[in-house]
Amino acid sequence: MGNTDVPASLAGYYYQLLIACKELVILINNHDDLSNHVAIEKGSDVKVFTKNDVCIEAKFYSDASFTKSHKSIKHTIYNFYNDFKINSKNSKPSSGYIYKTNVPVSSKDAQFFEIWNNKNISNYDDYIEYVKECILNDSVIKKPFSDDFEKYKKRANVQPDSNGKVSFSAYYNALKEDIKNGKECYTSFSDIGSNNDIKSFINSIEFEFGSKKKSKLYTIKDIYNEITDELKKYDSSLSNDDCKKIRNWVIEEFFETISNLVNDGVSVKRALDAIVNHKNLKIKYLDDTNFLEFKEVIDQSIESFGIRIKRSNHDSELDELSNILLKFKEKFCEEVEKHTVEDVAGRFVMGSYFKSPHLIMDMLKAFSVVVNFNEDETDIQLATENLTGINNIAINNKQQFTLKGIDNTDFNMYADILIMEFIKDTQHKFLNKVDGEETIVFETKCRPCEYAIDNLNNLIINNAQVFSNITYQQLFMSMEYKCTECLQLGKCVDDTKISVKRFLGGDCHGGNV
Repeated sequence: MGNTDVPASLAGYYYQLLIACKELVILINNHDDLSNHVAIEKGSDVKVFTKNDVCIEAKFYSDASFTKSHKSIKHTIYNFYNDFKINSKNSKPSSGYIYKTNVPVSSKDAQFFEIWNNKNISNYDDYIEYVKECILNDSVIKKPFSDDFEKYKKRANVQPDSNGKVSFSAYYNALKEDIKNGKECYTSFSDIGSNNDIKSFINSIEFEFGSKKKSKLYTIKDIYNEITDELKKYDSSLSNDDCKKIRNWVIEEFFETISNLVNDGVSVKRALDAIVNHKNLKIKYLDDTNFLEFKEVIDQSIESFGIRIKRSNHDSELDELSNILLKFKEKFCEEVEKHTVEDVAGRFVMGSYFKSPHLIMDMLKAFSVVVNFNEDETDIQLATENLTGINNIAINNKQQFTLKGIDNTDFNMYADILIMEFIKDTQHKFLNKVDGEETIVFETKCRPCEYAIDNLNNLIINNAQVFSNITYQQLFMSMEYKCTECLQLGKCVDDTKISVKRFLGGDCHGGNV
């Protein structure tokens, strides 16, 4: 299964940007002061500044549920507590804290959080201990307490493993046990206040859990709809396109504030001005016609992929495959931000017509299947400049591939024509980058892998495009040619796993050239 964690980048912030946008438009309909505002603070917490400030952190899990021991909720409680502690030291009113997830709590921890959320805690001991452990968990790896933890390791009663080593978790578990037995104390390894302070902190937290697991794709669509509903609640004359334009403007405003030294976020007043003047709003990043065209088609393609997954008897893989394809979309958009749609799309699409988002998405769907059914945990790179030769996708930075497609059904029917179109396109666009060791993966079913076994050398030698240049001949002969036929969803999950294994192992229809 692939690693679908979102990177710390524009794509990584996108969910928090949407949450911030949603909170701002809710505030528009419920503000008590035009200076009320929403900001994304360090650590990507969304904070709503009103008379009673609120901190919000949203987490998107790929698992069907989460437990109270999950690393991300512990880290969030640590962040919330630090904010609570700063407010207490500065005699500021305590913030409210909201933790949102797209999935429910596991059954074994459901009662723990239900009691907490309903503020029906009769005995705080377990909750105080849980918060202390969350704070300790992060404190021991951060200055200054990491130094104290290093000193503790020297006196800890921990046995090394068979290799003579002691893991971090072994030391950490020993510390928790020593604290429990009174040999050590929390305050030596973390900045923890009194039990009464922690009790007040516990009462300031709310949890908003999903009723069932929802993928990032459908969660985003829900947030889009909620933002539109709130905007129309304020001004019923706004069309869906008006709401979309206002939403994009707000997202860009939040994105620009992230890197500001003084982050004032976006105020209700600025948002109201934007709504009144929405016809004249200037959108810097999302107003590029090509980019919007691609983004709209990409979103449609992700949704239609879900239909294919269900009808191919792969329902169990729906969320994972959708999440991986969404990650590909995010990486594609990151590349477009650095360059242009034409430049990035041109790395995948052969010929002069680069506006082929459906073709690009078909290639990325095929590799979503590779990432999902690869037996190892998978990290992906897309279209980055630091890949070898003309490769535009990498798995775990080891297996690199060159995805290529052409928006011409006639060429796609014949392996020899497709390979020659690739050679012509590469000579025209990328010849100075060619390494000669690339594995070319065509978006086609004409099996260039099978054709190349007996015919590749004669095809290249006899073609006028490379006839007179031995170096060119050697470059294109040394490449391996494959297609995405092996990467389509099979009749069942097991069939697809076998096809992916065959593809990655070089045992597809043609095998190695």
